[in-house]
Amino acid sequence: MSTVSELLSQAVAQLKQNESQADDANADAGLLLGHVLQKSSAWLMTWPTKDVSDFDAKTFLKLVSKRQSGTPLAYLLGEWGFMDFMLKVGPGVLVPRPETELLVELAADRIPQAANWNILDLGTGSGAIATALARLRPNSQLHAVERSQHAADIAQSNFDSLAPSVKLHLGSWFEPLLQQDGPNNQFEIIVSNPPYIAEYELELEYLTEEPQEALVAAEDGLADIAHIVENSRPHLKESGWLLIEHGYGQGDAAQKLLTDAGFKDVETVLDLNSLPRVTLGRWIA
Repeated sequence: MSTVSELLSQAVAQLKQNESQADDANADAGLLLGHVLQKSSAWLMTWPTKDVSDFDAKTFLKLVSKRQSGTPLAYLLGEWGFMDFMLKVGPGVLVPRPETELLVELAADRIPQAANWNILDLGTGSGAIATALARLRPNSQLHAVERSQHAADIAQSNFDSLAPSVKLHLGSWFEPLLQQDGPNNQFEIIVSNPPYIAEYELELEYLTEEPQEALVAAEDGLADIAHIVENSRPHLKESGWLLIEHGYGQGDAAQKLLTDAGFKDVETVLDLNSLPRVTLGRWIA
């Protein structure tokens, strides 16, 4: 039987064999052991000599091996933090990134606290953006679109527990909305974190475990962004906003797409790393 400290030491040494995980080895090992034992990091630090059952030790080391081989930590834990809440995640949905919190904040800034607005999240994935906006602006009605049934199931589970008012639509981009008339077809705010990585980008080498259809887009990564811009106008109310997350090298191209489509007040906002991350514009007919 091994102790907490012995297992953590073994796991850290194993994880550091993968250079891309070396910096996070200690944190990852602690999170995985805490997950298996259902204990906090403080407990692990307080009780390093506690014995761990052979069953739990075996379960833990299996997770460590999966992490070493590249499985995202979030998939192994089954949940991941975004904004101020925890989301269920798993294979088939992207792991929510801190950069996407900027998209949420920019959208929320444009929605009056008491407003009863229609808001649309395109390609919701795990439901992170729609959930966050529903919690920040509870008087508004959130709609989320997702084309993957598996991802939609995960999103619906998150909505059920965190934001029950969100309405989920299954389909590709605006297609599910074309079957609807009336107020559910037009929005004051449309947000999206679409696929924007080009097929030749080197970063894909480190993202093999996450769904490629949620990452990769044609036309140098701009195909889905262009589709959303071109098809958003009939679904935006007068003076409605479109906000799109994109790659750090796509700010100028995203601005041109919105400007050429007739959007006003177009700008690109930098993330916490001072990289172009979100481009937005207002539709004024």
